[in-house]
Amino acid sequence: MNRINGLVTPLQGVLRALICTILVLFSAASVANGALPSAKNATIRIAAPTNGALLANPVTIKLEAERMVIMPAGVPHTDSGHYHILITSKIQAGAGKPATLEQNKALDKGQRETTLTLPPGSHTLQAVLVDHLHRPHHPIVQSEPVEITVLAPLISPKN
Repeated sequence: MNRINGLVTPLQGVLRALICTILVLFSAASVANGALPSAKNATIRIAAPTNGALLANPVTIKLEAERMVIMPAGVPHTDSGHYHILITSKIQAGAGKPATLEQNKALDKGQRETTLTLPPGSHTLQAVLVDHLHRPHHPIVQSEPVEITVLAPLISPKN
């Protein structure tokens, strides 16, 4: 899912809070719709890149889980799921106007790592563990957000 919203930077925190609220509400609704419960004290984290990293493309994202088994989507199993990575990007949307790009990258084959090409600029990464039908577990299992900056490629001067 990709979409560009012409939001300015001060609204970034509000947007992130809204997304988290929606995930929590969706998680509560998932219980009523049969989402699998998460294991007690289950955690996930973004192992790489680290918070504050300055990176060039492509960006490799590595994820780790404790007390949950990572499996492909569509395979129901106790204490298991697959990752979704939420990516919030602050980009220039033409004519120097800042914009926010929201993406949801599903690792539905049970991957623990993915490589992405992101536009130059600031990005917030957050992983969420979801069940076999892409529903957040209850209680929700999500990583701490990781802030990264993707650098613009260097352009070699012509000789």
